Amino acid sequence: MLRIRSGREQVKLNQQEQSTSRPSPIQTARKKAVAAAFQHAWDGYSKHCFGHDTLHPVTNTCEDDFGGWGATAIDSLPTAIIFGNENVTVQILEFIAALDLKVLKSGTRIQVFEVTIRHFAAMISAWDLLRGPFSHMARNEDLRHALYTQMIKLGDALSCAFDSSSGIPREWVDPASCQSDHGTQNTIAGVGTVILEFARLSDITGDRKYADLAEKAENHLLNPQPASGEPYPGLLGSFVSVETGQIIGSQGSWGALADCKIRLPLSFSHRLTIRSLL
Repeated sequence: MLRIRSGREQVKLNQQEQSTSRPSPIQTARKKAVAAAFQHAWDGYSKHCFGHDTLHPVTNTCEDDFGGWGATAIDSLPTAIIFGNENVTVQILEFIAALDLKVLKSGTRIQVFEVTIRHFAAMISAWDLLRGPFSHMARNEDLRHALYTQMIKLGDALSCAFDSSSGIPREWVDPASCQSDHGTQNTIAGVGTVILEFARLSDITGDRKYADLAEKAENHLLNPQPASGEPYPGLLGSFVSVETGQIIGSQGSWGALADCKIRLPLSFSHRLTIRSLL
């Protein structure tokens, strides 16, 4: 009979394996090469475009294609922490602490999907890492408190997109006025990807409002209507009506427009694992 290990058992087993085995020379060389590649990329971005969203490495020019909140910097934070790169970690945390999440450098709205998977996910991941296996890093309590505060502010700004009667979030939102774009449809990726970040923020803060928003939207994907919107089990049409929550059409894929919907079962598994460890 196959026995499934609990989260605690798996973590303990991994720790035992790590304590009894040493990395081979080739593994050590590979780790150093990956860390060096990260540092090289970071040095270029930090020198030419720090605080901007994107560096174009051929011309060393910058672009603010995600509102100008430093997407590359914030998205790099969990990686810097995992690599044990204290200097870069602190640099990014200081940037986050000073960021005004009501002011955009480019445009007047943020795209909910993109900001969720980049800025929001990175902040939450960094919080968990710094409170867990990397608690020895960036011990400045002011910077940690700022990360927590900004994480909540961003969660509140993104929550403004859920202003529809169905609970389906809209694609764009103005973080200063908490106004959505009043769009009539969203992609199933845009609807389904938010569950992990929003639910985890509820876990961290103890406030159910974030998880409630994401779960209400997610239910439309778990119980798709009409039946023609799910031509094959688990394969949905690519778009959802914001007003009704119904799937629009039956043409879809597991690629673009739907890719992050695949995170749903993985997200639930991840949440269950986290809770089993607490």
